[in-house]
Amino acid sequence: SGSIHEFADSQFGHLFANGSDREQARRNMVLALKELSIRGDISTTVDYISNLIELDDFIENRIDTGWLDALIKENADGGAKSGEGVGIFERRSSSVKTKKLSNDTYAVIGAVMSAYDRCSLNEEQFVDALRKGQLPPQSLLGVVQDVELILSGTKYKLQCTRTSPHTFEVSVFGANDASVEA
Repeated sequence: SGSIHEFADSQFGHLFANGSDREQARRNMVLALKELSIRGDISTTVDYISNLIELDDFIENRIDTGWLDALIKENADGGAKSGEGVGIFERRSSSVKTKKLSNDTYAVIGAVMSAYDRCSLNEEQFVDALRKGQLPPQSLLGVVQDVELILSGTKYKLQCTRTSPHTFEVSVFGANDASVEA
């Protein structure tokens, strides 16, 4: 938490995303942008950027240095009708159909991503120790990750159990009868 004074540079923060490939990094960025919360009287381009990276041209990597300029010009030339939102997103199709998910769903997605990252890091540390001729602690191979998240003022305590290399079962911490596979 902090504050930004009125004379601050407009680029007060940067958000980066990575993934095993471009599409996974893009999806991680979309999720990060949707979860980003900025409090106060600060105008941002978060929603605009989130919509841009979900357009077909961006997804298919059919972009160049003039791509955004062309979209802006198209919008300025009448792409949006009054009350319809940002026209470039109305007129250009996207293979990604978005709908508002519940905060519970976002919490589960965030927990799975966090658990996956932890498991991957632990595996790397395990293999690194073996390469050095050391005996790594068995705890690095744990399949259960407890994750606590706060989203929109609600604290989520979730337990993620890795059931395969890319699959987790998520349950509410302490509730063995309520779970979802992700």
